This record gives sequence, structure tokens and C-alpha cells, in this order.
Amino acid sequence: MDDLLENEYRRSNRTDLPFAVILLDVDQFKWVNDHFDHQAGDAILVELAKILRSSIRATDSVGRWGGEEFLIILPDTDETGAMNFAEKLRMRICEAHFEKPEHITASLGVTVYRGDCQLETIITRADHAMYAAKKAGRNQVHRI
Repeated sequence: MDDLLENEYRRSNRTDLPFAVILLDVDQFKWVNDHFDHQAGDAILVELAKILRSSIRATDSVGRWGGEEFLIILPDTDETGAMNFAEKLRMRICEAHFEKPEHITASLGVTVYRGDCQLETIITRADHAMYAAKKAGRNQVHRI
């Protein structure tokens, strides 16, 4: 994902087109592992990855960012497009059926790059937005 993010950063700087980054974290994932088992947690991550892959465009990228976090890169996407996509994705996750537990939620942090910062700052902003969503009660989308 690091290489994909760096490539999109360079492309955006060349073309002056924005791109969005979404950091998604599964809510209460530690509870799932503690109350069920790590196999249940792994199964959730596999199913969630399928939902994410089926939700993105051919030009988008998604990958595991660590633990229960996923990073989504949306080229040529402004704030409105990124927020709409993130909210639809949040709803798809809420409506999906998993094995154990049957339902999960996710907190999503959104940021859009417009040539205004360093590459590392993009991830920091998405991370801060995601933690703001968690702090506000989880199962939300926040933007910075």
C-alpha cells in the first residue's frame, strides 16, 4: 500500500487532481477476538476485505493497513465524493451478515489531498479523522 500511496501522491502532484484516502477500523475488534476467538476475527477481516474490494472502482486501491485497519485510495476524488463513498461503505458493513458476531461496525476517517501537504501528513490526517469517528461513538465517518 505504501507504494500505491506514493504513486498516487506523485500522480496527483503532476496532474493537479485531488485524491482521497480513507482509513477504516473495525469497531470493537478486540472484543470479537476476546469473546469468540482469533479465527472469528480473521473470518471478519476476510469477509470485510471482500466487501471493500467489491465496493471500489477499478482505479481505486484497498489493502490491509495493519491489525484491523484498511486503507482505501480513491484517485480523482474530492471531499464530497469521498464522504459519499465512505458513508455508503459504512452502511454496507452495517448491513452485512458475518458469522460471529453476526454484525460489525466500522469507523472511517477521510482526508483529501490537494497538493497541500507531505505524504506522511495525509495518513496522519486520515488517522486523526478515524479516531475522531471512534471518539464520537464509533460507526461513523469523519473528515479532516
